[in-house]
Amino acid sequence: MTSTFFTIQHTDKVLQKLSSVLQKKSIKHNQCNIWTGEVDRHGYGYHRFTFSGKRLRLPVHRLAYFLNSQSTLSSTTHVSHLCHNKLCVNFSHLSYEAGSVNASRQMCFANGECRGHFGYR
Repeated sequence: MTSTFFTIQHTDKVLQKLSSVLQKKSIKHNQCNIWTGEVDRHGYGYHRFTFSGKRLRLPVHRLAYFLNSQSTLSSTTHVSHLCHNKLCVNFSHLSYEAGSVNASRQMCFANGECRGHFGYR
């Protein structure tokens, strides 16, 4: 159900409510906007939200990208943190890309060396 949430259009009221939550539960730190709400066991922030009678755990980095890009998100495509901070919800630090590019970027970060990610910022 969570992946379905990002594939449909929502009312302005729902979008404004979620946008308000992101603003209230994040703080500016250096260039990042750090989520201060709930965090899962992998270190990613999430927000509990009831939608169509179902209780959802929305990953906040995907939510931030969804709200700012105003487009739907595929469940098979990643929203990656360019800043490598799992709690960052700054739209300019997020990239919508294939999982293979995300994995490549993580390897570059771990190795301290990057050879590029063609077609992606």
